Amino acid sequence: MSKGVLGLGCSYTWGEGLYYYSDLESLPFSENHEFDYNKVTPAMMLYKDRYKYTNLVADYLNTWCWTNLGNGGTIQSITEEYMGNDFSNRDKFNMEDFKLMIFQFTEYYRDFNGSDGDKKSLILSQINMVDSLCSKFEKIGVKVISFSWFDDISTHPLYIEKFKDRHMDIELDNIVKPSFDFFLRDDMFNITIQSDFAKKGFQKNDLHFNKKGHKLISNLIIKKLEQDNFKI
Repeated sequence: MSKGVLGLGCSYTWGEGLYYYSDLESLPFSENHEFDYNKVTPAMMLYKDRYKYTNLVADYLNTWCWTNLGNGGTIQSITEEYMGNDFSNRDKFNMEDFKLMIFQFTEYYRDFNGSDGDKKSLILSQINMVDSLCSKFEKIGVKVISFSWFDDISTHPLYIEKFKDRHMDIELDNIVKPSFDFFLRDDMFNITIQSDFAKKGFQKNDLHFNKKGHKLISNLIIKKLEQDNFKI
């Protein structure tokens, strides 16, 4: 297949921590979660890219994927990066190179630095901003799927209105939630790095997806694609 999958989001989409599941040398374990680009080798980068959910979806579709280069980010920074010229000038991609775009909403308050009143307007502006980006892709025939870390976005009336056909609920063990934060908070669900390594004395507060978490998200995306009769 010639056209690919674009994944936009924060460190959950980037695949932070998946390298801990490799047998590579000098893995950057610590007692609690921390991240240092200088400690992540090229081999670790390639390993984590292999197992992140965007690549698992691309494998299912027999194609390739691309995610935002940097680890982390805010809703605003992620969106503005791909609405401006950076996408084509830096990443060397055109929107037309893709057939599927997956947008993962991160914490809305990463962009917040004002009062409670500003908080309400911030969420509105973030939803509208991402909607504008998604619409740009959809106008050229790119399928868009969205999901969220927190309920603040996914249960907002404006999000429900604008993203009803794009949104993906998170379902695990017959529990359905509008975002994935609920499942991160209980090691019983075993979808975080903490749930695998805390008992060994490492990554005690690392709530990034483990391999099972990335597989869960990829399977839910594939399920939605099948329900929507999507073919790349």
